[in-house]
Amino acid sequence: MTTTMRGGVLMGAVLSLFAFASIAFAAAPSLSVSGGNTAYAPITVGGSGFAAGEQVQVLLGLSNTTATANAQGAFSGAALTIPNVPSGLYIVIGIGQTSGQVAFSYLYVQSLYPQVSPSSWYMAPGSMLSWSGSGFAPNEPITVKRDGETIASFAADANGAFTNAGASTVPFSLHGGTNAYVIKGGNTGASMSMSLSVADLYPYVSPSAWYILPGNMVTFTGGGFGLNEPVSVYLGDDDEAVAHGIADASGSFMGQAQVTIPYGTGLAEYRVVGDLSEAAAEAPITRANFYSSLNPSSYYSAPGMQITLAGSGFAPDEDVVVEVEGDEVGTAHTNALGSFSGLMVKVPTTPNSLATISATGEKSGSNPSFDMAIGAYYSWINLSTWYEKGGMPLTITGHNYLPGEEVVAKSGSQELGSGTADSMGDVTIAARVPYAPSGPAQIVATGETSGAPGTATMTVAPVYTDLQLASYAGAPGTAVTFVGHGYVGGDTIAVTTDRSGSAIVATFTADSTGSFNNSSFVIPDDYAEGELVLTVSGQNSYDTKTITYYVTPAPAPAAASLRSFSAPAPQEPVVEDNAGNAPEDVPAETPAAELPAAPAEADVPAAPEEPAADTEAPADETTAPAEEETGVPAAEAPATENPVPQQ
Repeated sequence: MTTTMRGGVLMGAVLSLFAFASIAFAAAPSLSVSGGNTAYAPITVGGSGFAAGEQVQVLLGLSNTTATANAQGAFSGAALTIPNVPSGLYIVIGIGQTSGQVAFSYLYVQSLYPQVSPSSWYMAPGSMLSWSGSGFAPNEPITVKRDGETIASFAADANGAFTNAGASTVPFSLHGGTNAYVIKGGNTGASMSMSLSVADLYPYVSPSAWYILPGNMVTFTGGGFGLNEPVSVYLGDDDEAVAHGIADASGSFMGQAQVTIPYGTGLAEYRVVGDLSEAAAEAPITRANFYSSLNPSSYYSAPGMQITLAGSGFAPDEDVVVEVEGDEVGTAHTNALGSFSGLMVKVPTTPNSLATISATGEKSGSNPSFDMAIGAYYSWINLSTWYEKGGMPLTITGHNYLPGEEVVAKSGSQELGSGTADSMGDVTIAARVPYAPSGPAQIVATGETSGAPGTATMTVAPVYTDLQLASYAGAPGTAVTFVGHGYVGGDTIAVTTDRSGSAIVATFTADSTGSFNNSSFVIPDDYAEGELVLTVSGQNSYDTKTITYYVTPAPAPAAASLRSFSAPAPQEPVVEDNAGNAPEDVPAETPAAELPAAPAEADVPAAPEEPAADTEAPADETTAPAEEETGVPAAEAPATENPVPQQ
């Protein structure tokens, strides 16, 4: 800095502050200073002794202004702001711009000592926090930060002070913690740090009922939450709230957040949580059990009948599924009192048993049951005849069966017929007499659904059969004709021989009258001469008879002479019942007209002619050979092949 002294006056521009003892000035002009004495405080400067009307530049460090002297060379009200300087003694200079006159005054700048206090050092979550302070620069902007985040901004007054400024809400999430706050002046940088504590929350809740049936409503009363804090109610671990409420200015609420207790058993575990603080209180509510019951119109029933079922003690307005022995039979719906009535239920058809009937509420889960006693079916049958041959028509009438069920009549393993029971449990079956040996036969008609049996015993009449052969002798290759009568109509006839063992050599069927005339059996080519015992069995007639046939020698080749022989006497037909007894009303001897006559010797075929070179055979060669020659007794000699009965 360059200064020039003229007539004892210091000339030059003052660009900085000067310490009190550094420079001495002439005393002619003068300055006066009023106002604050801290950085950024406003001051007012007045002066005198300058030239009339000249401009006077007033300086305080880097702060300066210009004033105009009046006619007396004085001025007043020149405003300056004290710069942000350390405390100390500083000079205010006034320089006349025309006269060059310089005047000065001393100003002691004091240090800033900011003081700040919160509205509360221990706060409740949700409460308001404000600030009061002093020692800042006049009108200085102030910021408040919590953990580095600005939460309030305001300005000090002209004295660098403020009261209850920068109000903000204490977050609910800060409950139970301590946080650092910094209050700082925006101009001077003056600041103050402090730690404030936030009170913890101790929430509690109480439901309107701790023990209640599912489906009923419950409200909550609680306290210890944040001031005016919204609260939500949650069930179990579910993240979706089921009800909401709001605390008052004391953090309490009453009779809010209504919920419906869900159906089920055990605890319904509710949580009431502050929406902002996340402070939570638990309220486990015990769900009461439903004590439901079933009321049937009867505890005893005949099989397959219907009863009327009622129930009570279920949840209101719920479906109740009814089961019989585990099978669903119907659904009822309860009224507002949890009751139902009038459900028709069909009981099982198994007689002499217990059936468990149960019901389950779809919402309540209540599951009452009881055992129903099922009576017996006392079924019985009548027969249209009590004595008849097997296979003949038989009408069976039955009673006391399950309506609508199929009733099957059997004798042993033989199915005789079936019918359907009507609405009264009666049935008519078009059946037949069982095939059986003569004597008693039990008939059982059984309901296929109920299992109820009706039994009766009838007598199967004996079958009187006769059996004969059209011819009793023949060579291999000859068809044997069986003639029979009196068998069961349509019976299957089986033939075996003593040479084939149990192997059946022929089967055929009797006609509807029980008669047959069949020639399906042919003497095998390899059968040797001799007796052949034929066994003829009627399958349904239960009749077995034996008859003897004589196998004659095979015919000689054409070039050879045929040895003639006498035919055996014919056998009488075998006439007896299927027990082997001749009926009393059958004659001991069958009239000759009904039996084939013994063949005459003239019916024996003649021997083939000899070649021309031979002489004619003697006449006596046509007679039957002697016993010694044929080996067959004369009285029992077999008939010639295919004998023709006498007319």
